[in-house]
Amino acid sequence: MHLSKVRLNDRSERLIWRHSKRSVLATSLDFSSFASKATELVRQYMRLLLASQSRGFLDALTRSLRLDGHAIDVAIDGQEAKELLRLEPFDAAVLSEDLDGVRGVDVLRGLRLRGENTPVLIITSRWNSANRVRLLDLGADDCVASSFDMTEIKARIRALLRRSQGIGTCSISLGALVFDTKQRRVLMHGEHLDLPRRELLVLEALLMHSGRIVGKRQLRNHVFALQDEAGDTALELYIHRLRRKLTPNNINIKTVRGVGYLIGA
Repeated sequence: MHLSKVRLNDRSERLIWRHSKRSVLATSLDFSSFASKATELVRQYMRLLLASQSRGFLDALTRSLRLDGHAIDVAIDGQEAKELLRLEPFDAAVLSEDLDGVRGVDVLRGLRLRGENTPVLIITSRWNSANRVRLLDLGADDCVASSFDMTEIKARIRALLRRSQGIGTCSISLGALVFDTKQRRVLMHGEHLDLPRRELLVLEALLMHSGRIVGKRQLRNHVFALQDEAGDTALELYIHRLRRKLTPNNINIKTVRGVGYLIGA
């Protein structure tokens, strides 16, 4: 693999480098096999994009959401948000309406014109009925005032995630296991099962696609953010640890060789 000699601007070079670090693992796969699975897997990736010109806001919300177990990527202007949404699959995006450069509403408009249905929450300083209607008609899935409470925006993000996965309630059950998506905790036979953050993220991705194969690349995108350096070895370690805790309770994680994993009871 070699890099093009065409000169790119600094942002494009940074985004493509970040993207290529995640994608380079695919080069060891048979390309035709990888390509045939890409369309199926790409729409199931689980990760959040936060875009705002306010670094203080980004830092505060990123810290809070990461403590909840989410994988977060950030953009500080509209052009970066636009390019990230073009290069990477996200489970949901949170965009400030008045981003620098390309406005948040224009990022949203471009996303919808491409036919992409990524759930989008718009943060707006113009909290009036006419503007909210305009944002929703442009394709926003929800909107919130810029003076929002942190607990409110996190609840709205959880609702977006549930709707995007077709989950109407705040819990997912499999056999004796119950995963509370709001409190982000696991019960086994009614007793709390303590799981480290990364194991919890792996379990969440498997449960949200229960009955379907979850690809390794899909799991990596759910568990690790772009800046994380992690490959299949790290992922397999978390799968192994989960199996030791789940198998005695008749919940099994099966390996589908060359594709990914399937959870069942």
